[in-house]
Amino acid sequence: MARRLVDKPLGIEDYLEEYLNDPQVKAQMFRVGREGFENKGRGVVVIDLRRMSEQVVRFYYLSAGQSGEWQDSEMEQVCRSYDPQQEVIIFLYFGEFSPKNECYKLAMNDA
Repeated sequence: MARRLVDKPLGIEDYLEEYLNDPQVKAQMFRVGREGFENKGRGVVVIDLRRMSEQVVRFYYLSAGQSGEWQDSEMEQVCRSYDPQQEVIIFLYFGEFSPKNECYKLAMNDA
């Protein structure tokens, strides 16, 4: 029977589900999403995970800007598919070209 001798340290991925389901974090994501939609139009709340620590998590709103068109067709489809009065799109950003980058839709009744 094989046994691991050294445990692998926990990574960000090990904490994401708990983090995203935290009521205070959800409230903050909805606040950023609503303010972003009102000021910039449809977009996503980006959670920048490149430098995540227990003390600092960067949230910001990303929209297509004045043109209203995304360079990425998949992102454009995601941004057109949500109800900004009841939902917010969360984009987990691990870094450019990371296969871990992913979008989630968070509904108001989930908060």
